[in-house]
Amino acid sequence: EVPSPRRSLVAATQFIDFSKGELKPTGNPLDVAIVDQSSFFVVQTANGPRYTRVGSFTLDAKGDLTTLEGKAVLGVGGRVSVPNGSSQLMIGPNGSVSTKQGSLGQLRIVRFEDTRKLRAEDGGLFSTESSPIDVPPSAVRLATGVLEMSNVNAVGEMTKLMAANRAYDLV
Repeated sequence: EVPSPRRSLVAATQFIDFSKGELKPTGNPLDVAIVDQSSFFVVQTANGPRYTRVGSFTLDAKGDLTTLEGKAVLGVGGRVSVPNGSSQLMIGPNGSVSTKQGSLGQLRIVRFEDTRKLRAEDGGLFSTESSPIDVPPSAVRLATGVLEMSNVNAVGEMTKLMAANRAYDLV
């Protein structure tokens, strides 16, 4: 006798939850979190612009603002560069980037008409065929000196996994 095939009770679709995670203070002025859940930083990669909510930034040897992985963080006019000899780099709550010597530019913050069209890539990056919508500086809300943590509720997800496992066993 041939055993009957089992059907899955778990949906096999990809879903990305863009709800906001908890903000954790770091004290690092180059750590920045986007306060709303629908906006993204823009970074330059070898494959073109990519989008991320990971705001842990640093300066590379040339003085460019980059992600910890070395991808250039883009401002409204392109890369954000800090001239030699500048001190006290700051990112303001509206995305302005400045030093004690003056303004260096504005971080490019974007949103999308439909975040379901974003495709996840390595390192917290997203790509899409859709055109991003630039968020005007007056509408940008950033928290500085903090990072956004994961939005996953581990206990809730474990409970769902156990329920799915039990339902599967009953079939």
